[in-house]
Amino acid sequence: MEIALLLNEGSDELGDLAAVAPCAGWSSQASLQWVRGQLALRIRAVAPSPGLDAVQMAAVFEGSQWRIDSQSTGSVSEEGAVEPKDVDTLLSDVLRCVPAYLVPSHTTDPMFVDLSAGAGDDALLDRLCDQLQEPCGLYVWGLAMGWEMSVTHAVTDGLPEVRIAGRLPRQIDERLLVAPAEGENPLVPGAINSSWLLHNDGWVLNSEAAGFAGASGRIACGDLDEFVWVMALGAPDSVLDSTVMATRWHSEGASIPTSSLPVTPLKAEDSPSSDVVGARLEMIADWAGVSGFSERLSPTRAAVARYLKDRHHGTEGYYVLEFSDGQCYVGESVNLPVRLDQHRARYSDLQGVRIRSDDIPRRVPDVKRHLRIQERIFIHAAQNVGLLARNINEMATMIGASKHLDRIVSPVEQEKWLSAPDSTNASDLAGRRAYSEERLASSTVNFRQFVTLPDADQITRIIGQYLARCVPYPARTEYQSWALSCLTKPGWKRGRLSCITIAMTETLTLFYDGGSASPGGKVQVNDAELFPTEYSELAFSRRHPTIRIVPAEYEESGPGQSFLYAYSLDDLERLLDDVAVTRAAATTALHIMRKGPCMQRKVHSPQLTEAAFRYVPSTAVSSALTH
Repeated sequence: MEIALLLNEGSDELGDLAAVAPCAGWSSQASLQWVRGQLALRIRAVAPSPGLDAVQMAAVFEGSQWRIDSQSTGSVSEEGAVEPKDVDTLLSDVLRCVPAYLVPSHTTDPMFVDLSAGAGDDALLDRLCDQLQEPCGLYVWGLAMGWEMSVTHAVTDGLPEVRIAGRLPRQIDERLLVAPAEGENPLVPGAINSSWLLHNDGWVLNSEAAGFAGASGRIACGDLDEFVWVMALGAPDSVLDSTVMATRWHSEGASIPTSSLPVTPLKAEDSPSSDVVGARLEMIADWAGVSGFSERLSPTRAAVARYLKDRHHGTEGYYVLEFSDGQCYVGESVNLPVRLDQHRARYSDLQGVRIRSDDIPRRVPDVKRHLRIQERIFIHAAQNVGLLARNINEMATMIGASKHLDRIVSPVEQEKWLSAPDSTNASDLAGRRAYSEERLASSTVNFRQFVTLPDADQITRIIGQYLARCVPYPARTEYQSWALSCLTKPGWKRGRLSCITIAMTETLTLFYDGGSASPGGKVQVNDAELFPTEYSELAFSRRHPTIRIVPAEYEESGPGQSFLYAYSLDDLERLLDDVAVTRAAATTALHIMRKGPCMQRKVHSPQLTEAAFRYVPSTAVSSALTH
């Protein structure tokens, strides 16, 4: 879901004055605040030359748009009296006094230039704003995010300087100020300060003067994107459209939404005829051309690097691989030539590649996330026109049959489960398997030790919630497809309490981290499901501010997988209460389960599994054990 800033709902004239005044050299202060039950915007700008009145604009958000407060908008005298004026007149007043260093075409001696005649010239306004794009962009973004922002123009040691500062909004979730792990800074530090200096006709961020006010001192920051991200994390709910903050929780009766990934697997096939291959390659060429990809290139690192260099592009972008059977693979990379080398090592039938660069024309909080989201659009579009794509992470199931899982759960049942994991599990009629006395004896000691732990009940409940919401038909697939460990060695000595292993991947792990007195855990998720848009991660971090997102190193279910680390059991349980998280974890679980049988059955604890199943709603699950 894209962020819908309420500030964007204003008129063009509101936006013009908010952006142009600081770009025209007027030091400005701005804030969004609640005033008598209404969200109010107030901007005051002070002229760079003494003796001129300040200007002020005030507006309130009513219904679904901003309304300018005509009585509080106008010129402001030294005594603070407001002479009402319309915004167009104020814009002319601002442009009447612009520092000469902001007008490169100016060749005369005066320190200030009168540009009021161009108040209606959009090209002129664009030129003013473009040269201060970064500092004033940060100012406007911070204002839109509800921070109290200021812009100060000065000349320091003969160099023009623009300083941007911001203070935390008054309404903020205290959890956002909590460090996600011991020794790490909070997600939202204190006030920000930044400075740009004019060097050789260009504005350069002064990294020595850019940073946050932290609890233990100043936190340096030389990355504009980091400022943008922190401001968005700390934004009060009042400045965001309600759809951005919408959350759904299992505890409030919500169900897991349907997967957004294609649900029809490609079937395994014999070698196609040359006519079929030719037709498929022609379809790839047609689709790639319409989608802005290059002509077919030789699948070599040198050919791709030469193509990008000849067109003065960077290395970021997207690619379509073509194979000898007419199938394709759509991908993204921050380094296309290097990524192609990796594919050459994997695919012996690679015959061609088409690429499309992305020079990231706009700032985004996470470049990799930006590429993956666009990649997702390309993959779905390719599948929609009938291309046979080998992509895994953007498909709900693998290409071809699953020799292991299809014998336990039919493909039709798998598709049904993918659409509604929690409700499908709850209606499953299968009972749990029985275990021999010998098998039970081998795991009894560990389980008896486990139940003495102070957090045993909550850990058991969390495991049950994961089984009920994220594991396909857990009663049927127990032991064959997944196993649950309980204080097994050597993991127990290293702080690992329990984990669920599907095939060869530990998808849910509970552990003591770094000598912590209380346990936490991690859960593996599918990135495409959890972060479908560029700002989904931001919305996630606002819901779960203490959770750390780490790319999965072992990607048995394909690329685009992450672990969500929770440093307390309460945070982990909150994760599994979020239907967006359980949706992403369920998709990953099915991907992995289709790869093959569980390889860690020897550590399976039937006793802990039985205890966890007490938290698995089901119409027929009955315990084969009694304690």
